[in-house]
Amino acid sequence: MRARLSKFALAAALALLGAVAPVEAWSPWHEAVLFGGPAPAAFGFYNFTGRNLPHWKAALAAVAAGSHNAKVLLVGDSTTDGYGAESTASQDRANSWPTQLAGLFKPPTPAGWQSFIGDGPGAMPTTSLDARVTSNFSQNTGLPSVGGAFMQATSAATFSFTPATSCDTFDVYATDYPGSGTLNANLDGGTNTAINENGSSSMTTTTITGSLGPHTLNVSWASGGTTNLLGVDCYNSAQKQIMLWNAGWWGSFASDWDSSTYFFNPLPAIEYLAPSLTIIDLTINDWNSATNLTTYTNELQAIISAAQQSGDVILMSGNPTNQSASAATQATYDNAVKALAYADGIPFIDIYNLLGANWTTLNNEGLMYDTDHPEAALYSRIAGYVYQALKPGFRSAQ
Repeated sequence: MRARLSKFALAAALALLGAVAPVEAWSPWHEAVLFGGPAPAAFGFYNFTGRNLPHWKAALAAVAAGSHNAKVLLVGDSTTDGYGAESTASQDRANSWPTQLAGLFKPPTPAGWQSFIGDGPGAMPTTSLDARVTSNFSQNTGLPSVGGAFMQATSAATFSFTPATSCDTFDVYATDYPGSGTLNANLDGGTNTAINENGSSSMTTTTITGSLGPHTLNVSWASGGTTNLLGVDCYNSAQKQIMLWNAGWWGSFASDWDSSTYFFNPLPAIEYLAPSLTIIDLTINDWNSATNLTTYTNELQAIISAAQQSGDVILMSGNPTNQSASAATQATYDNAVKALAYADGIPFIDIYNLLGANWTTLNNEGLMYDTDHPEAALYSRIAGYVYQALKPGFRSAQ
């Protein structure tokens, strides 16, 4: 195995040259025969060798066999969150690319977006983007975890989550820390289950079950000290599926995710959640702020390493923007992410170039909401690219 420093040296060199190494090809004819319909475009997909997503391959097989769910964690910024998808902000999450991706999967490997995780501490909190959530919990902006800030309560407050589909099982993720208080959780106002967070510095999962059907999960502060709620997942226990966790964190940089001081920070929390696949899309805020490239790739590497404790990783670049970063700067960061993918032996989806590397063209087509964020139609296009890459046996031609 190459040393980490030599890996970053290779990544930096390739980024400056805009070069990539060749990998084994898979012809368009093979793709058309395998999946039916037109062959996928080779352009924009790098290092999909057919061998570097073993956990994802096994997870898909398990879902198809009805063995267990496959958890996919989507690490990103506001463009993963879905901001800009609708003029009514509360509908943005419903039209984000992760949600639209869920709709593309069909049996025997269905997918769902029945999760809520984090509440990014930026200018637009996740709860205002998600019509499924009502809450008067506050944001613990100084102590981030996966997806941003915890939802926090220190006195009477209620968080309610109404998924868009029928579920019979809810997993509630919280912290377990000395001096913390207790939460009560119930389905539809029924019997409470106590979640005592006064524990031993760890994450905790509480499972609440009911009959299969539409439900609202209510979580409220009950007693004691501060309580922290990281997220909620719900599912039909009889139907195995791909569970897409949208952990979009408004305004986040790679450095925000590269944090492991406390057990609930993003890196240890990613390891706790143990996704089968993590897709990382953290570019636009770093290129807009001109983060040092070596620092940036080191921070991405830390996220990759945490995610690889349980599963596979795919890197993505963001959509073209029209803020402070020039097209040349955006291309430099895009090449840096691509080079890191090759250095690590993991796949890369070049969304930046798949979308034409030109914000003005996209904006003239009515596909951009503002200088940074797509409209729903462009999120749909991104979802299609990701779906193509996640198909069983997909290989890139590069």
